[in-house]
Amino acid sequence: MVDGARALPQLHDGDDALLAQLTAADVVVVAPVDREAALDPSARRGSDVVDALRSPASHRCDDTCAPWLADALAGEHDDAALEIAHDPVTLGAGHGFVEAVTTADGARLAPSGAWSLDLRSERPFHPDRLMERIRDLACERTTSRGRFWLPNRPDAVCGWEATGGTVCVGVAGPWEDARPETYLTVVGTGPASERTRLRRAFDEALLTDAEIAAGPAAWLGRPDPLEVYLGDPADLYRS
Repeated sequence: MVDGARALPQLHDGDDALLAQLTAADVVVVAPVDREAALDPSARRGSDVVDALRSPASHRCDDTCAPWLADALAGEHDDAALEIAHDPVTLGAGHGFVEAVTTADGARLAPSGAWSLDLRSERPFHPDRLMERIRDLACERTTSRGRFWLPNRPDAVCGWEATGGTVCVGVAGPWEDARPETYLTVVGTGPASERTRLRRAFDEALLTDAEIAAGPAAWLGRPDPLEVYLGDPADLYRS
């Protein structure tokens, strides 16, 4: 059960357990709120954030008196769909808002002020610039999931998860037949300027035309600032 009024504080505090539950649950039961809490803008934003993050295939129940447990037990859990939703190669945006408009910068904006934004590029992140801009990519009032790749480890799928300013990255395996890309799906509650800063940080962290033209050889022997988090690049090829 999720308390919509407390969801935002939990996520802003870096509660990755709540994020994991929302993205995996078949049924999300949202605790009813009293009249005073229902008028609280932060409670409405929290409820919208829950909708944006929960699995696209999940069912939301706002009435704890309803036979939600019977409905949940009567349904079928799809292991394959869950794997797709959590595999960094195939994961996408969550369920989304019940009501929203598209803003000029491409975000989806709910009436409560919560928003979602997808950032995507075929280019890899520059390892050094990613580290320099990671605070702007993982703002405290945002939650994001996705994947990225790096020019010094082009075969590795790097997973990304961030909430409350805390970032978790790791190597999820090889790209195999998938086309490498950098993709972040972000849910936030800050002002439009926060989205501007986020998009700018994303674009600036990507390789430039000149860096792409230099080719893979340009990365041979260069220090890897992400090795402490992603491990030895050679680990991907060890059985």
